[in-house]
Amino acid sequence: PSKEAAAGRRQRRIDIARRGAGKQVELAESLRTSIRMPTRAETPGAYKNKEPTPTKENVDRVTGQVREMACTELAYQIITDLNANILVLSTAILSSLILLHRSTGVSVEVLASHCPWVIDQLKLRGARVDEPKEGQELEYVDRGLSLLSEHIHVANSVVEVVAQSPASEVLDKRYGTVQDINSLTYLAILRNQMMHLFSEDGLVFAAFSACATAPDRSRLEADYADVLAEVAFLRQLFAKEFALRPASGLDADRERMADDMIGHARFLNILYKTDSHEEAGVTRDTLFTKVGSESTEMLHGFLGSMVMPFLETYWFATLLCSVWISRRPHPYRRAQAHICWLAKRFLQVGHLRYAECANSVSIGFALDSLVSLGLLTRNRDLLSVGDTALPLERVTNRLAHLAWHTDDHATIRGFVEKFPLVPSRL
Repeated sequence: PSKEAAAGRRQRRIDIARRGAGKQVELAESLRTSIRMPTRAETPGAYKNKEPTPTKENVDRVTGQVREMACTELAYQIITDLNANILVLSTAILSSLILLHRSTGVSVEVLASHCPWVIDQLKLRGARVDEPKEGQELEYVDRGLSLLSEHIHVANSVVEVVAQSPASEVLDKRYGTVQDINSLTYLAILRNQMMHLFSEDGLVFAAFSACATAPDRSRLEADYADVLAEVAFLRQLFAKEFALRPASGLDADRERMADDMIGHARFLNILYKTDSHEEAGVTRDTLFTKVGSESTEMLHGFLGSMVMPFLETYWFATLLCSVWISRRPHPYRRAQAHICWLAKRFLQVGHLRYAECANSVSIGFALDSLVSLGLLTRNRDLLSVGDTALPLERVTNRLAHLAWHTDDHATIRGFVEKFPLVPSRL
């Protein structure tokens, strides 16, 4: 290029820099004239003294923190936008109702009558739903069941999950018919299409149920502070599983997010709050819910069926880790495979209720959550007990209470302590 052209470019850069000290420069103009825009300290007349130049170490540290925060915020925003645009299909709705009645089966007529209730709950949470036309509920159910035909059995208008194959390694005739684990897992995956809409309300209700007492037949109530503590714990435990926006390390921030979750449950009339009262010199609030009516029983059962499989999985994984890994470090993949294998056996004999507990993916999420909480430490592929002040045994007992497994807790723990390792061929 000629000297005149180079001089012209330099002059345009100076002009833009001078204007940039007072107002914003258009992006297109800056791209035409300069590769790097001057800083305010380099702008003629902008400052009498230049600002101190930051060190490279400080810039790298701040830039890394900002980048991590921006990427995290972007990731959660993408997840939120994706969830907001999901169309909940009939197969997801039917799968959730079939799993709700997994132990007894459910008639086609009941499915047709319950589908509108589930659709109303989804719309209440802002979901887009594939819903039936008025008067065509039975056709809607029949069409959805036909898509699930490989995993369900319909006889005399009663829908059940298919039984375990006789060739399956889990089947043992001493314990009668066992539902097919793969079919239950498939239905659970379909149900997960709308899990994000009920996960937080389900965790709140699970925490409330674990703390609640029944002063009379029409009411359950619990202390607000107790429920808040359990919700904060569950929210932290299931942050990865349900892609919940993480709280900071401050207890006040965790309690604020837990309080927001309880507030959402109150807004949807899942729980109610009484006026504050003073007890032993301390101001207390009480949460309560009404029981006995068909609508409340349906709501409570539905929310429980959504989150209890996850609670059982995390409790079972934590229990086995408290026995095995507290004794000596254990390879991650081996621990995951052993927990999955034992879950299938305990599911067969009735000590576990949900087939989702025998899913290796959910068990992996449970182990990762224990690592993120500091209860376990993962060094490469080796799991060992973490250095957190919260004992693993205490968390195990807490989860047993939340998952309603206090009776099975001692039985399973006694078995695992006697036989700490499964056969090596597995």
